[in-house]
Amino acid sequence: MIVFGGMLREIYLGSAAQVRSRLAVDALPPSREHLRLRTSALGDDATLVGAAELAFSQVLADPLEVLARAGS
Repeated sequence: MIVFGGMLREIYLGSAAQVRSRLAVDALPPSREHLRLRTSALGDDATLVGAAELAFSQVLADPLEVLARAGS
C-alpha cells in the first residue's frame, strides 16, 4: 500500500489517473498485483500528527516509566 499524505495527497488527487497509468507501464506485474494507492485520512494534519507522535513517542511507549522519571 502506498499512502499519499500531506502535500502529496493533493497532488495525487489531481493526478491519480496518471499515477496509475505509469504504474501499469513501469512496474512489474507481481509488484503491482496487490498494490493499493490511498490518500491519508488525516489530510492536512498528517504532518502535525506525525510530529506530535514523534515528540510523545516515549510517553506512548511506556507512560509509567516516563511518570516515574518525572517524579524523581
